[in-house]
Amino acid sequence: MRWLRVALINLLGIVVALALGEGVARLAEPKLAESSNPIALVDPELGWVPHPNAHSHGVSSEFDIETVSNELGNYDFRVPPDLDGRRLSILALGDSHTAAAGVSTGQAWPKVLQADLEKAGVSVWVHNGGVHGYSLDQYLVRLQRLAPIVKPRVVIIGFSAATDFYDVGRTRAGNFVYGSDIGRIYFSLDGKGELLEHRELVGRKLGRQDGTTPLLSLATLRGTLDHLALYRLLKRSAFAMWLAMRLSTADEALWPGLDTALKVELAGEDRRRFDLASKLIGRIAEESRKAGAVPMLVHIPYLAQVYDSVWQSSFGSVRGYDRDLAGKRLGGIAKQHGLLYVDAYPAMRDYVASHGGDWVHYPIDAHPNVTGQRLIGDAVFTVLGACLEKNPELKPDGCR
Repeated sequence: MRWLRVALINLLGIVVALALGEGVARLAEPKLAESSNPIALVDPELGWVPHPNAHSHGVSSEFDIETVSNELGNYDFRVPPDLDGRRLSILALGDSHTAAAGVSTGQAWPKVLQADLEKAGVSVWVHNGGVHGYSLDQYLVRLQRLAPIVKPRVVIIGFSAATDFYDVGRTRAGNFVYGSDIGRIYFSLDGKGELLEHRELVGRKLGRQDGTTPLLSLATLRGTLDHLALYRLLKRSAFAMWLAMRLSTADEALWPGLDTALKVELAGEDRRRFDLASKLIGRIAEESRKAGAVPMLVHIPYLAQVYDSVWQSSFGSVRGYDRDLAGKRLGGIAKQHGLLYVDAYPAMRDYVASHGGDWVHYPIDAHPNVTGQRLIGDAVFTVLGACLEKNPELKPDGCR
């Protein structure tokens, strides 16, 4: 009984300490992002799409932004008429790194690219087709919908190293990363490594019988812990990242997409994710060329790649990872499938190194900030500008 009382007292002390810690963390926590209007509609094939002609005001401790959507249902401004029919049309696809979270509509990298091209004397409209939470599966379907409308001469895939190797690996049985209970089109590989389209989940509300995230998993645990201010405060600390790397498994990791992107040896689920991502990028490139467009692939790096302190506390603290590998792998995919390739990683790392460690991402939100978006847009402009000089008619295969 004495030992039981001691154990109960110790347990009570731990509970009280955690409760106090949670209270202090909530008082100290920076304001999380709030939006006046999420501007999204349910879509049976894509899961969700931006609500057309809408407006949202987003506020957090790190930003105060205005987001609009246009008549095409893009996070973009209203498209002006092309009076002489000579305007270059470019379509950017991607997730929240393209849409883009944390910056106002005019500051997203597709609009930076548009401004750069206009300064160079090009009449152009860059359609921002990025949508928060989208995966490569949805990029492909989005292209199929938008290409006949905007008739792009260039199609750009904004590939997020943070999630795009992870999202694609989760769509084989309705076990989606974002909107796990929302049915949609998804893709897999058959026994011969060919792409298969699946439509059995289209328009359905999913439950656990459909393969959504099980109750007992690291992903579910992360989702539960994210409701705690104490966890949110500590999860990017050096110790928390060091510990998380040692709790990782083949399927669950600190940053699963980046884990696949940077892991030296790919096997099992990592290899399947990589192969499926490569096939989807290849299909997007193929359909872009059929639509008369030059396909491009843009590598958008994440925190552990760009910042020495984050790298050393996470992937750099264990063996088997290469900080530069994501860019090399994506470059290899681009070469294999004939896409122009843009790597924003060197520009971001060089900027941080030359500006005393200034961040080009929001430390809490983790998306590229205004400077980060500008660096991505400028990097795309450099490569696309060279393509235009070499191939002014923008023949789909003229810039390889």
